Amino acid sequence: MTFIILMGIVIIAFVILKREKISESSNFDIPFIRLISKQTWFSNPWLSGIFLFFVNVVLFGATALLLLVLTKFTVPFLHILIMVAAVAISILAWKTISRSWHGTKKDRIKMGVVGSSFYLFLTLWIAYEWFNLKPKFPGDDTFMAAVGLTFGFIVTIVAFITCLSFSLSSNKFTNR
Repeated sequence: MTFIILMGIVIIAFVILKREKISESSNFDIPFIRLISKQTWFSNPWLSGIFLFFVNVVLFGATALLLLVLTKFTVPFLHILIMVAAVAISILAWKTISRSWHGTKKDRIKMGVVGSSFYLFLTLWIAYEWFNLKPKFPGDDTFMAAVGLTFGFIVTIVAFITCLSFSLSSNKFTNR
């Protein structure tokens, strides 16, 4: 599991470093986000940041629900495919929102910080749970819970950094 997490971080680091080329080479966008981007409220950095925040909530919630349902089945390694698909869909959504949004660099920073703050809040909550981890009964071993929380911390902080970097990346700034 540690190897998979480390490989995921290496791949995400590569994607972050090559995000401009990935955005230029891929013309596939999510049609719903393109449709929303034509609305007048989408040009407001705070409202588009809140939209990105809720996109992150929906993507995370859908992935968590799929993984929860998947625990009822005994199909090995399917959860890894679900997580890889969730990462790919999230990056596609972030890329589409970033390409659809036009504004100043300062406004793009506002939009990116507000939108990716879901993962920052989740990271802070996981850190709080980790620091307050106590045995539920005498003799309870909290090691596996600590390992799970550590992996959750790593995943959410990487998601925060990736979402923020995709939100901030664009060559299309307008001067206001």
